[in-house]
Amino acid sequence: MAALSSSRRAESFAAYQAAQLRKLQKEYPKRIASVQADLTDLHQQIRELEREKAVAQRVVLLARQDAESFNTEIGTEPVAFTNASSRYAVSAAQSRAKARAAQANQVAATYSSRVEDADRDLGYLYQQAERMEEVLAQLESERAQ
Repeated sequence: MAALSSSRRAESFAAYQAAQLRKLQKEYPKRIASVQADLTDLHQQIRELEREKAVAQRVVLLARQDAESFNTEIGTEPVAFTNASSRYAVSAAQSRAKARAAQANQVAATYSSRVEDADRDLGYLYQQAERMEEVLAQLESERAQ
């Protein structure tokens, strides 16, 4: 009698394990689809951030070129002034050039900071994508077994 009840317990346990396996097999497609969707979203975020970084790098380049041209304008000074109004006009032009150079340098600094932020964020996103790809590979491997 003890042998019979032990046999029934073993059969019951085997049936329980089979039911659990069927349940897990049904969950794999949902879990895989969820990870794939998250990975797709992550890749989209990476593309957007890479685009924003490229734009910021271009702005930095252009702002620095502008600042350089304004600084060149500031450095040029006529040899002799013909009258006070021409001296004032040159002085006013140099003041405007200094202000515009300072503004261009500020824009370059702001966008340089954005480039650095994007680099840092991209590093995190690349790590996260790598981990998600590993999870996806593991889920697909487990499902195939």
